[in-house]
Amino acid sequence: MIRWIFLLSIFLINNDLKVLSYNIRYNNPNDGVNHWENRKQTIANFINEENPDFAGLQEVTHSQLDFLLSNFLFQLDGMHQWSVFVLMVYLKKES
Repeated sequence: MIRWIFLLSIFLINNDLKVLSYNIRYNNPNDGVNHWENRKQTIANFINEENPDFAGLQEVTHSQLDFLLSNFLFQLDGMHQWSVFVLMVYLKKES
């Protein structure tokens, strides 16, 4: 936690910080028209358009995590796993 506070304070000195929180809803096959396959591209487009520095995502399953990590320039920082993930990701910046 101290590492995050230190890094965040360094970042905020000269930059704006954009943070996104999103409950993407777990991949429930009984969701009908709201099934993950029908909404994953909309979620991907939204996150890409928002272009956050950090994103907190809730209710992420393994298959959703694989999709998200393969479609974004995100690095996974940490997660808590139950039956679904709660995770924090940050945007990889070009060097």
